[in-house]
Formats: sequence, C-alpha cells, structure tokens
Amino acid sequence: MDALINTESEQETCIVCQKPVRYGTGFAHIKHDRCMVTLCCPLCMETFQKHPAPYVALQAARNLPRTSKPDVLP
Repeated sequence: MDALINTESEQETCIVCQKPVRYGTGFAHIKHDRCMVTLCCPLCMETFQKHPAPYVALQAARNLPRTSKPDVLP
C-alpha cells in the first residue's frame, strides 16, 4: 500500500469508525486498490489492514454517482 495525502478540501470520515477527519489531519491517508481511504488512528489502521475488503466496498458504494432518481408515487 502506498501512503498518499488526499488533496480534497472537504471534511472526510475515517473509513473504519466514521469519525470526522479534517483535511490535513488524521493518522493516515492511503491508497488501496485505486481507492483513497482515510484512517483516524493506529487502531483503525490495524483493523483496516486485517480485513480491508468490506471497508473498500463501502467506500466505493458511497462514491458511486446516482444515475436515476428514486421512484416517487403520485
């Protein structure tokens, strides 16, 4: 895994515990399988490294653009 800094200016959340992490802070920003993840502390990093797949899948699902509007009943 390569350690990379995310350059987005918006507030992010830790991929493991969902704790808010402001730009430029946090324990680590890493790239895993073309997905940038933010981790707030060593414990979350250890948890992510043991089983990254469910967290990466959740992150990918959040980043998918909505292609259709939800059905609305008349």
